[in-house]
Amino acid sequence: MDPVRQVMDTVADADTGNELYGALAPLYDIFFAERCDYDALATFVSDRAPAGARSVAVGACGTGRLLARLADRYDCAVGLDSSAAMLRLAAGRTDAALVRADLRTVTAPGAFDLLTVTGNSLAHLPAGDPDGVRTAFESAAESLTPGGTLVCDFMLTDSLMNGYATEDTVETERCRVERRVVTRIEDRGADSLGQAGRYDYEFTMTDRRTGETVRAEASLPVRVFESGALPGVARSVGFTETALVDPPTPYGGGLMARVPE
Repeated sequence: MDPVRQVMDTVADADTGNELYGALAPLYDIFFAERCDYDALATFVSDRAPAGARSVAVGACGTGRLLARLADRYDCAVGLDSSAAMLRLAAGRTDAALVRADLRTVTAPGAFDLLTVTGNSLAHLPAGDPDGVRTAFESAAESLTPGGTLVCDFMLTDSLMNGYATEDTVETERCRVERRVVTRIEDRGADSLGQAGRYDYEFTMTDRRTGETVRAEASLPVRVFESGALPGVARSVGFTETALVDPPTPYGGGLMARVPE
């Protein structure tokens, strides 16, 4: 089947409000292929790996674009994601091992020299789980070899403004994808980490060859963090070296953390 036709059929069949990483995974893949420089991101992550690193895990690997680039650099590469739809797309892009797993619960004791979680994935851990970020860091620390490194990105608190709307468009040879995002701030418990909100998405995809257009909506919880919050969490679960970094992603913050050797 024509791949553009297949994506449009998937979007057209999605229920309004469907979870973004499920039925709308092919649309997500097209949009971020144009917005993110995955080659630069792979270099950024690898430059922070411990000397002699041979194994890497990509948490929340999505459709596998970063995983595919890192898999060429290491003897062992594993992608982890909770979305079966994302993993199906990743399987068509890389031969790296793929595991359906939640960042908060999956552990592979001492298995990886390098573990990375980018694409603002920490921000989308369920807002109803106030300990979700801490638990994800605990799982990451347990899964690293002595001296192993975690590299992640995150959104900064000042990026969450109630009612703020953004609109952007990506163009491919065949189609145009427009995205509108409206931010909603939500109440959170006093013990929750990060300020909680929600992103309401509207996607419009147009096939320029046929003129056909499909539209879909989705809504995701989001959390943003003060710059010093995540290094503190990392140290509290066993990382002994932490540093704020500036990743080549649009979310504003980044963290590198190492477990003791």
